[in-house]
Amino acid sequence: MTETKKRIESESEFQNARIEKGGSPRKFQHLIRDEYPFLLKVLGDVKDKKILTMGCSTGGVTPFARQGAWNLGVDISSLAIKELLNAIKEENLKDYAQVGIMDCENLALTDNYFDVVLFLGVLHHLDIEKAMMESYRVLKFGGKIYMTEPLGLHPLVNLYRLLTPGARTSFEHPLRPKDFKIIKKYFRVDLIKGFCLTSIFSLIPLYIFKSERLYEVFRKLFIKLDDYLYDKFPFLCYCSWSAVIVLNKE
Repeated sequence: MTETKKRIESESEFQNARIEKGGSPRKFQHLIRDEYPFLLKVLGDVKDKKILTMGCSTGGVTPFARQGAWNLGVDISSLAIKELLNAIKEENLKDYAQVGIMDCENLALTDNYFDVVLFLGVLHHLDIEKAMMESYRVLKFGGKIYMTEPLGLHPLVNLYRLLTPGARTSFEHPLRPKDFKIIKKYFRVDLIKGFCLTSIFSLIPLYIFKSERLYEVFRKLFIKLDDYLYDKFPFLCYCSWSAVIVLNKE
């Protein structure tokens, strides 16, 4: 078995097990809860657009199909595809949504076809070079990639990852500057918006003082500090826990 095939099978088994457990949400995901709404804001109106959702899991297709986009979702998890097929049937979205089991690094899809490619926390599971090559091939000129991805330079987040190896596969690799060098070979980077730099410290009142009210107050204050630091020192976006990234095929 090749290393690539081993990685794909391991990821498929991990994702199927995660779905069987009900999705197993990440413990501190609330720290970056503003990330997905921000992505939707920059994505804008998707009506009549052709969208490819890479690693669609159980919910990465129907929200956009409801808005009138034609959305194809691909994933290596058979359980994810089964759940999405049921959801598409229940909501009568078959004219707007299709899904299938497919490797994001080897897409059986037409060249220059999609207006938008979405990676919602998926790229860090993949071979960056292969995923970017395939995304470039299937995306129209002038089309865009929108992604939410974890980054790999925040020391406290990396410590948490080190202490919780069972929460992810051994193949996952949050994005680092070397990965952005590969990305920039294929696409112009239009936006990198970081989430959770100093705002990770808002966990202190939540877990030490057990106060959700204080947590929300501290979180808002630290988010303002994060925004100030991103504005003054743009390179700090790479040190965030996660980021919304927009790429353009010129």
